[in-house]
Amino acid sequence: MGNMNDPVNHPSHYTAGKIEVIDFLEDQNLDFRLSNVIKYICRAGKKNPDTKEEDLRKAQWYLNRYLDKEFPALNIGPDGTLKYWKGWPR
Repeated sequence: MGNMNDPVNHPSHYTAGKIEVIDFLEDQNLDFRLSNVIKYICRAGKKNPDTKEEDLRKAQWYLNRYLDKEFPALNIGPDGTLKYWKGWPR
């Protein structure tokens, strides 16, 4: 699959491995935010090597958003640091 390059259906940065990321995500039936985490990590820097860090920060943003919504007692700040955890004394 790595040699397919159809800019609409199979862009080269989507087909770098043996399967397309979307096939894995659909198979796993993941939450939208977690799907984006995996998508951004798998494709980081493949479309444009200069945006690898940006892609990974987008993945981090989606993961933080998921954690904030699903586990509100776990509070991660916008800089990615743990601000509060339910197990910490108040």
